Amino acid sequence: MEKSKLKCLLAVAPFMPVELPSIGLPYISSALKKEGYTVTIEDLNQKVNNLNKEHMDYMDKDENQIKFYDDHMEYFLQWIDEYIIKSKINVVGFTVWASNLQIIKNLSKLIKQKNREIIIVCGGPGHHDLHQLLAKDMVDIIVRGEGENTIFEIFDNLVKNQSLHNIKGITFLNNNMEIIENSPREEIHDINKIDFPDLSDLKLFDYEAKEIPLLFSRGCTWRCKFCTVFYNWDKFRTRTADNIFEEILLRIKQYDRQEYKFQLYDCACNQDIKMLSELCDKIIGLNLPDNKISFVANAKIMPDMDYKLLEKMKKAGFRHLRFGIESGSDNVLKLMSKPFKSADAEKLLKNASDLGIDTVITMIVGFPGETESDWDDTVDFLERISPYVLDIFMNLCSITRDVAILRFKDIVDLNYDEAHHWNSKDMKNTYEIRKLRLKILDERLTNSSIKIIEPMRHYSNK
Repeated sequence: MEKSKLKCLLAVAPFMPVELPSIGLPYISSALKKEGYTVTIEDLNQKVNNLNKEHMDYMDKDENQIKFYDDHMEYFLQWIDEYIIKSKINVVGFTVWASNLQIIKNLSKLIKQKNREIIIVCGGPGHHDLHQLLAKDMVDIIVRGEGENTIFEIFDNLVKNQSLHNIKGITFLNNNMEIIENSPREEIHDINKIDFPDLSDLKLFDYEAKEIPLLFSRGCTWRCKFCTVFYNWDKFRTRTADNIFEEILLRIKQYDRQEYKFQLYDCACNQDIKMLSELCDKIIGLNLPDNKISFVANAKIMPDMDYKLLEKMKKAGFRHLRFGIESGSDNVLKLMSKPFKSADAEKLLKNASDLGIDTVITMIVGFPGETESDWDDTVDFLERISPYVLDIFMNLCSITRDVAILRFKDIVDLNYDEAHHWNSKDMKNTYEIRKLRLKILDERLTNSSIKIIEPMRHYSNK
């Protein structure tokens, strides 16, 4: 088969957040187009009616995904006929998350029923669970880890009708319907060499946030005990300020906007302080009007993120930062492997507030090892910092059994199914106790300046 005759559709199946596009498939699209392949991206989240933010909670259970699929069966059949069969697509690629795995399983079956010759490839953050999709009537190939180099090797082998056995980083079905797991692929060392994501098929400003996706880095310099980033990225790698600045200039050229709002998809934008400072200097050097460029980004509590750097960031357009602080107790922060103190967080949040930078923080209730005294420290902390932040989001500590076995097997009773419903072995930290701690926080914050938007979850100064 000639390259020009191999047509690929990359699809984002429900349910993913409807505010923003996925950035993974645009990177894959760019890698394939560079090699001469015909690729389009289709985001079904923009097509299916009645999707909203509440579906994210609704879709975390398999039975709810299956019901959602059944309710929208007619639409999915029409989509397959129009975008896959009539367009003579040879390869369909899905990005898989926990919130759409069952839907993709059923969509793959439908596609195979229509045309068994279509190759279905899956990848994404949930790749450790994707082996269950491999079957004669479903998915053919799973991409594990970063896909930019893997995907064009797959396509080259398909074009040449060669075996997949030598392609690193994939799991696939051979001709005998046996599951073959090839050796892992090394992470891309220099991510500056990756082509900018191809956003041409995405109607960016039809998404709720109307923001341009941007990625500074891959991976994380920390290893917080509750975090699952380590499942997806082994090492932290960052782009240079020059490389990021070049992409920002490209997006300004591509889109005619009164203002350019960038949404950063990083674990944190400030993992490389030197690079961040250099990038800010480059943006400030454009001498653009105020608010022409702005960034919404995750950030860490870093000792080098002083008032001077925050002031420079504000001038460059970093006006909205989200911090995963998670606890106001130094003891719990240590248990979490967070390398900062609550006083560091308090100082940074006050500095940001003084500069007019909006901040949002997330907190975790009931981390393994958290005592009542620790929770009192957290409540005191939240009372003190509440005037400085725009929003506080509280999360009951969620631990999947896999993470519990890996990191908390000596503390957590492993006899549970729901990630929220774990108990500590000494029964001093249970689901009911965690809910009670939130109730205590509600009562304490009732008399503060911050509004309780959603009882026991969301507090706001908006």
